[in-house]
Amino acid sequence: MNEYRKLRWIDSDTVLLVDRIDDSAAELAAEEVSLASQMQPKRRREFIAGRCLARRALAALNEANATIPRGPAGEPLWPPGIVGSLSHTATHAAALVSRRVRHISVGVDLDDHRLLGDSAAAVLMTDDEIGLVLARQWASNRALAQNLVFCAKEAVFKCQYPLTGERDLDFHEVQLTASIVPNALAVACSARNSGLAAGLTGILLFMFSIQGLRIIVAIAPAARAEMIV
Repeated sequence: MNEYRKLRWIDSDTVLLVDRIDDSAAELAAEEVSLASQMQPKRRREFIAGRCLARRALAALNEANATIPRGPAGEPLWPPGIVGSLSHTATHAAALVSRRVRHISVGVDLDDHRLLGDSAAAVLMTDDEIGLVLARQWASNRALAQNLVFCAKEAVFKCQYPLTGERDLDFHEVQLTASIVPNALAVACSARNSGLAAGLTGILLFMFSIQGLRIIVAIAPAARAEMIV
């Protein structure tokens, strides 16, 4: 498949890249090699795919040959002036990167096509949230909408962590809400503390389809009134 069909410019400073995970040889930076050597085979395969994809996404922003180490919570650490997020399924990886001058944080999550089911959904989301996804026409039925609500909350977690340092965010502390931004959803918070609520304020959620995959992107604009181009 041609490269342009895997890469989606969200705006002039933000790129989303999705590709299939394969087992071809890949070059890692020394620090990344050390991290990968400590992982089980499945996790190592995903780690390598994510780092290589991230470098391709960074190259689109003219940020070439960057090392992407790992932080205390396992989060990727990006080059100065860059924010980013990674996601994996068993078959695909996604990398979302942006310049910090445009967005102060981002998050991405891939739908792996395994249906969540009503029992799990009842614990993780509300009927109103499922209805919002259906109303936005991100999904054609309730089962798919449940998956996308779950993905959206995962993307929000990744987006908020660099802003708040909150590692134990509960699914019900994040609520999907309507947004005035076209084709987007917003985020509300019933948080334990004001810092977390502030970190979630202004985050926007978008759904993209690339290579038959549904991807949820969470973006915290640097200027909170900014619209996505």
